[in-house]
Amino acid sequence: MKNKQPAPAFSSIGPVYDRLMDDVPYYDWIRYLERLFHTHGFLPRRLLDLGCGTGRATLLLRKRGYQILALDRSRSMLRVARQRFRTDPGVLCIQADARNFAFRQPVDGAISMFDTLNNFLKQQELLQVFQNVYRVLRPGGLFTFDMNTPWCLAHIWGDDVKVKENAGIISIWRTRFSAHPPTARLWITLFVPEPDGRYRRLDETHVERGYSLDTLHRLLKKAGFRGITMYRHLSLRPAREADPRIQVLAWKGES
Repeated sequence: MKNKQPAPAFSSIGPVYDRLMDDVPYYDWIRYLERLFHTHGFLPRRLLDLGCGTGRATLLLRKRGYQILALDRSRSMLRVARQRFRTDPGVLCIQADARNFAFRQPVDGAISMFDTLNNFLKQQELLQVFQNVYRVLRPGGLFTFDMNTPWCLAHIWGDDVKVKENAGIISIWRTRFSAHPPTARLWITLFVPEPDGRYRRLDETHVERGYSLDTLHRLLKKAGFRGITMYRHLSLRPAREADPRIQVLAWKGES
């Protein structure tokens, strides 16, 4: 009997994603975003959460009073987010591809968290995302996102096998790095406990690409952004190529 092929990224793990990622410090990340807003004198009311996933970070933003357009292309992940916000008119969950979306009304700012943009594997695809975000921002709006660097994919992901347990879910993470272009492939196998004591197996394949700081700067400028700043993630120190994760800020001009 042939082995079942792994499912595409984020196509099946939505119902268990929050348990699988129960150790992710979303609260610290949202505090950092608001620190960046304050540092740069940015006071948004209406935000786009690009690649919102199951909406855990969205919920923290919502509790701080922001109105949110929560966008994700994964039906599995977005189904959880919609259930989370089913009674909250301040969050609109939208299933769409980040390379191809539009809104009637502009947003004050756009965020993208947890290396969402590393999932775009070609420069042209990433440029399309930047162009779309630029179009939906109001003049003077801010786009900020984090990304794993090529250094991270090579040295932290690398060629490795890890086994974890999160909230009763056993997971196996197998990674392989390719240098040209800097790309890491992840095969993840989950064993999810069922009420009858058995375990259900889920398999997905994920691929991320890292981009140099110069490439990100060039693509953002090509999309129209100005005032581009890059920090080491969770800090206000200038980003370096050897930082594992960086935070990027890019502004749409006032006119």
